[in-house]
Amino acid sequence: MGGRLPADGKCLVLYDFETEQELEEHIHWQCRDWFQRDSRHAASGRFSLRVELYPPQMYAGITLSPVLDSWRGWRYLKADLFNPSNRPVRFTVRIDDRKDYPPYEDRVNYPFVMEPGWNHFVLDLEQVRTSGTKRPLRLDSVCRLLFFTSGLEEPLVFFMDNVRLCK
Repeated sequence: MGGRLPADGKCLVLYDFETEQELEEHIHWQCRDWFQRDSRHAASGRFSLRVELYPPQMYAGITLSPVLDSWRGWRYLKADLFNPSNRPVRFTVRIDDRKDYPPYEDRVNYPFVMEPGWNHFVLDLEQVRTSGTKRPLRLDSVCRLLFFTSGLEEPLVFFMDNVRLCK
């Protein structure tokens, strides 16, 4: 598996949502979630991913299957997110380095706030630790990437684009 390496070689694009095939192969679909390519709010290329989440869900978000098995050699996980609402939304980025759906204590759970408008998310992979055991993420065995919110009380829409690894 592999991503798309831009000409500068400094970043590897994992998900840019430019093709329908990408949605079929890399997004885990579940009830009460709606995903579609959209030409608005594209940070790179022609399309972004419009994500619509609906209550009642304890945890609502998007689960991306890996495009690349190993993130070794990459320093940052970056994503461009657009929040069209006028209020901030609390999100968590979850990264699993075990296929068996590890418990909260043994996976990365990185909280952030998605402000109204454009958000340029950056996660330093050298600094990130699992939530309870505080061990470093195993960059050679990343198997799951999630962006989610909790306690959703009303529908939520946001746009995601240009998810990438950078040096």
